[in-house]
Amino acid sequence: MGRFPSRYNLSRLEHKGNVRCLEKEIALTNEGARTATGVPSKLQAKIRVLRRRYADVTTNDLVDSVYARHPWFTLNADPPERRAASRPDAEPAIFTLGYQGFMIDGLLNLLLEQGVTTLVDVRANPVARRYGFHKSTMRKSAATLGIGYLHEPALGVPS
Repeated sequence: MGRFPSRYNLSRLEHKGNVRCLEKEIALTNEGARTATGVPSKLQAKIRVLRRRYADVTTNDLVDSVYARHPWFTLNADPPERRAASRPDAEPAIFTLGYQGFMIDGLLNLLLEQGVTTLVDVRANPVARRYGFHKSTMRKSAATLGIGYLHEPALGVPS
């Protein structure tokens, strides 16, 4: 699995109406507060520990802390001066990859790690129930990371 499940998880929470993603923060909605009452007590305890640990930490300080511990996360940092990692540049080649077992963030992270600059989707019907793997969503997600997306079903295996 990939290293970046957060985008997927946040989008699912926002889609369900549990949180609102604002410009500089994530806000729990009334529905999210109601849902949180059903969270198992062990998980609630872990959440309380995290809330205490980061209660007085600003967003910028938290990001700085994550960047210091995980330089790969700085790959697309803005401004570019904050980037402590650079994207590998793969030699021209054709890689094949199935997406079963991946979340979209993990798949895109793998492409970044391997230096892939263009994703060629060879599925005859690029529609998926799994979040992020629909053609238009995949194209947008890849574009945010500077990865091109092409749909070329003629290159795939016929059903």
